[in-house]
Amino acid sequence: MSMKKKIKLTQIAYFASFSILVFSVIIFLCSIYGIPTNYLAARYPEINYLESHIMNFEQLKDYFKELSIRKGGKYSYEVLHIAPVPYGVDMHLLAHVVGDELYKQKGIKGMKDCTDDFRNACSHSLVINLFYEKGEESVKDIVEACKLAPGTGAYGMCYHGLGHGVFAYTGYEFSKTTELCKSIANWNLNGPEFKECIGGAVMEQISGGDHDKVTWGKKRLENLSKEEPLNLCLNNLSDDPEVKKICLIYITPFLWEAEGRRAFAVSGEVLVNSFQHCNGIPFDNPQYRSSCFGGFGKEFLVMARGKDVRHIDKMTEGEMLKIYHWCLLAPALDGHKSCIEHAQGSMYWSGANDKSLPERFCRLAPSEELRNHCFEGLINAIKTGGKKSIKYLHEFCLEVPASLQQRCRIELSLKS
Repeated sequence: MSMKKKIKLTQIAYFASFSILVFSVIIFLCSIYGIPTNYLAARYPEINYLESHIMNFEQLKDYFKELSIRKGGKYSYEVLHIAPVPYGVDMHLLAHVVGDELYKQKGIKGMKDCTDDFRNACSHSLVINLFYEKGEESVKDIVEACKLAPGTGAYGMCYHGLGHGVFAYTGYEFSKTTELCKSIANWNLNGPEFKECIGGAVMEQISGGDHDKVTWGKKRLENLSKEEPLNLCLNNLSDDPEVKKICLIYITPFLWEAEGRRAFAVSGEVLVNSFQHCNGIPFDNPQYRSSCFGGFGKEFLVMARGKDVRHIDKMTEGEMLKIYHWCLLAPALDGHKSCIEHAQGSMYWSGANDKSLPERFCRLAPSEELRNHCFEGLINAIKTGGKKSIKYLHEFCLEVPASLQQRCRIELSLKS
């Protein structure tokens, strides 16, 4: 056979292999959504384009912003649900980009086009932008909009999004933000509104600033100290214990930064050193220790998924075992428990995901003590989460370890 024919056959084989790969991806996406393959390809031509053009986060931001302008935010969200993206792209933040454009197109009325996918990024974007635009006079409209936010637990998370906007509105001043969050929550400091508002503000200071990068950067240097990274939460933010706890839950990425994180995948050394900050909190402050260690578990869920928060319900056993491995790097047993409990809580997400997901996670615990603690946390999450049917609750209590079933029925007020 001539060299020319060999090259041609090689090219044909390569093209065939590539075509099979693309077709397989489309089939897989269709299987997830129950959509006929030919319909998906015709309905969303962007999928083929994204498959053949590997882009980083900034490039994807530009792509989906342009797509949202050209075909509308609602359509852009549909594409984002099924778009092939590289590992490590933050899908929550990418969804915020689409939400920003949806707000420009429809204002707060765009809430009817939102879903609870991408960890409520759509409803976050709308309330953030409304507060940017109208400030304190928008609060009444935001409160009503949050009531319409789609998904179990979305109401509380809507206020998390608002916290981002409030913090930017105050010029990144935590004292002003705290008072505004209290006012917005109608001074009910035990409900989700106030806590989530503060949590959004802390998160904004760590990794936000899009509204005003210069002021944000200046305040970041004032508010956050790599030498004493827990200072913001424990000493500088507020004397309110609830504020301290929610701050400790959201401070985790800054602890990693303070210990030298250099990439998306946090090294074991950075995790070990970061955990030591939580372990420095005295044992006579168990709630603060729990919040600090628990923040790691919250982050580990997203890290195990490569920041792709779509289809959390499809987590693999391998991804769950990664979370356990990371949590067990904590230097104390209470750290293991809190990390695992918050990871489980992030999986259940106030009922947005079915109980079968955190149940699978709890069953993988490396010891009976940790397994029971995980299930105890899930019992409490179901008790305090969205309302479930009696049938659902009875099924759940039969699915927890036998030693916890009676406690489960009592906690959920079920008759034996």
